[in-house]
Amino acid sequence: MLAGNAPARPQPTLAPSDPTPSVEDLTVDVEGKQAFALCQVVQKASEVFLRLAELFESRFGDLVTVGDAAAYGPLVEEFKVLFGTVAANLQRVQTALEQQALPLLATMVRTVERAEGRRLTIELERQVLRQRLSRGEEEEQAALRVP
Repeated sequence: MLAGNAPARPQPTLAPSDPTPSVEDLTVDVEGKQAFALCQVVQKASEVFLRLAELFESRFGDLVTVGDAAAYGPLVEEFKVLFGTVAANLQRVQTALEQQALPLLATMVRTVERAEGRRLTIELERQVLRQRLSRGEEEEQAALRVP
């Protein structure tokens, strides 16, 4: 039962969107790490891939909201570099595992890196499709307007 005289709950304030990490923020030093620590880097990389995808989606949504199609290309290039940095971390982990004579773990890392690369490609293609659909809707609306 709701209390009619109860004070209103304070509304949560929206946190500003997460800042975009830099290449330096995302680069992981794997030198001298043993297998367990290297596997932790792989786990963290998967988390970072997800956070970057969410951030990309948010930033893309912002561009769609304001109708800034010209900024889409630079956004894609910016995030390709960031995703590439995380992929490079995985490649360094793979190399380190191979040097430690752990080929099965190195193969696992290679599989993760390829899967994340495919996911990035699919995400970028999905966003391009969204952009085209958004433009198509704008053109359709413009065509329906009476001069």
